[in-house]
Amino acid sequence: MTTRSTRIIHGLLAGLLSAISLPLYGQELDVRGQASALFGFNDKPELTFRSSLRYIPSVFLNVPLGAEQSIDGEFAVNLFLSGSVEEKQRPAVEFSGDPYRGWVRYATPHLEFRAGLQKVSFGSAALFRPLMWFDAIDPRDPLQITKGVYALLARYYFKSNANIWLWGLYGRNELKGWELFPTSEGSAEFGGRVQIPLLSGEAALSYNHRTAELALEFSGPSGPLQQTLTFPEDRIGFDGKWDIGPGVWVEGAVTRQSSGSLPYPWQQALTLGGDYTVSAGQGLTVMGEHFIQTYTEQAFGSGRTAQISGASVTYPVSLLDEISAIFYYDWKNADPYTYLSWRRTYDAWVFNLILFGNPEQPGLVVASQQSLPLAGKGILLLAVFNH
Repeated sequence: MTTRSTRIIHGLLAGLLSAISLPLYGQELDVRGQASALFGFNDKPELTFRSSLRYIPSVFLNVPLGAEQSIDGEFAVNLFLSGSVEEKQRPAVEFSGDPYRGWVRYATPHLEFRAGLQKVSFGSAALFRPLMWFDAIDPRDPLQITKGVYALLARYYFKSNANIWLWGLYGRNELKGWELFPTSEGSAEFGGRVQIPLLSGEAALSYNHRTAELALEFSGPSGPLQQTLTFPEDRIGFDGKWDIGPGVWVEGAVTRQSSGSLPYPWQQALTLGGDYTVSAGQGLTVMGEHFIQTYTEQAFGSGRTAQISGASVTYPVSLLDEISAIFYYDWKNADPYTYLSWRRTYDAWVFNLILFGNPEQPGLVVASQQSLPLAGKGILLLAVFNH
């Protein structure tokens, strides 16, 4: 655990203890936790046996302030211990303990302000998300683990179901979502989103601005030299989802990086998708998406293009059991991805048996894999206990 992470955890715990001690009538404190154990193996880069233990303790605090007003918050830490053994290699063991969530919110029926370490996620797509700007959720991950961002988020909800988002982020030198370059440490990142009802569904426009950072290394007369280049980046996103019998959606984004040092300062991404539930047995849900990503010199010129298609199938076998499958195909690299899962759910326990077959390098598939090692072929057993 880094010194910086330790300071943050101590700060969150101090804030929590202060909030608990508030002499306010009716405050509610809820302590929860999620423990998970993973066992299995995969064959890339070598045959590797893996196991891990994860525990995420969470504390939720709610303080009513009168008629339809409240202050609430969440404080959580991600504790992770993993071990792996490759063929003819010594075992490798790693431990990490990092802040996972640490936010406080003021809420009314139509307005909320939320500040701190939180998850910020939006958009219509499910498998390939051009608007995955602030998270890195893998749809194949049963735990849906993703790092948070330090942000101030304001949202207002109209009676018509329209809503407006405004956010400001503290820049951290870490990659998020589809980013190729991290945000400059300590810089301000800001944006917003407007979502409105449209026909039988809803549509939205989103915008974000940040200062990105590129580390350059080149040879000098006295040895290697390093230079850090910073440049502004602007993103515009759009998405919509409608129910026309089957559900259909569209999600896209255009990114401009204002730097003459980059060969492709423009990026475009687009996802088209749909789903339908077939009335067979307990109900078979089928979903499909097609994703296109392009890097160009001009806003809409020709450049490097890649495409990937995906489909998922989910069927509830019984009240306790569900089987699902996710398939991807990367058209440029001719790479198939296969993910098969059986899940059994009890009151507090969830068991997942997972079979997968994927390329060693994920290519277009954003493999955050903060919970699952999915490179190559393998099998995993994931047991989860929620309290």
